[in-house]
Amino acid sequence: ASDGEFVRLLKAEPTHFYSVAFSPSSKYVVAGGGEADRNGSEFPNVASVVEVASGKLMAKLTGHQQGVIGVAFHPKEELIATASHDNTVRIWDAANGAQKQKIDAHEGDAWSVSFGNGGKWIASAGQDGVKVWEVETRKEIFNFHGSRAFHVVRFAKNGTTLAAGGRDGNVRVWELAK
Repeated sequence: ASDGEFVRLLKAEPTHFYSVAFSPSSKYVVAGGGEADRNGSEFPNVASVVEVASGKLMAKLTGHQQGVIGVAFHPKEELIATASHDNTVRIWDAANGAQKQKIDAHEGDAWSVSFGNGGKWIASAGQDGVKVWEVETRKEIFNFHGSRAFHVVRFAKNGTTLAAGGRDGNVRVWELAK
């Protein structure tokens, strides 16, 4: 609502959440989290897919060994990507939650993911830089090693312009060739 009225509470897998993303249709939300809190309480390392209208938990994406820090929906809503402190990027079937791919992405934490080129590419930001892979083949097509970690990466709507920001206080922009 335009006045900021509270609309709905979505019940996902109970955990500490670090990231959320709407599906392109806004029908679903994926929320990622996990790890342990300062008191040593453990929380599931999971991403939950929830239908916004009903609040129904549609899928639990389990398999990361540490917290899920970044989440993104594929433009056609058929896939979800996750990034984790376990250094991996994983691709999931959005309909049933099955893991389709695991990419050993970074030499340290993976923090953010974004689909590009109509969903044909997946980008990740991590402790050792920014990388882009072809979703179908997992072939690495771009790799930028920065002097410091990158925490966020996003493709523009055109699918080939990529922006990333991190600890050095800069946002870098690249134009990738199809």
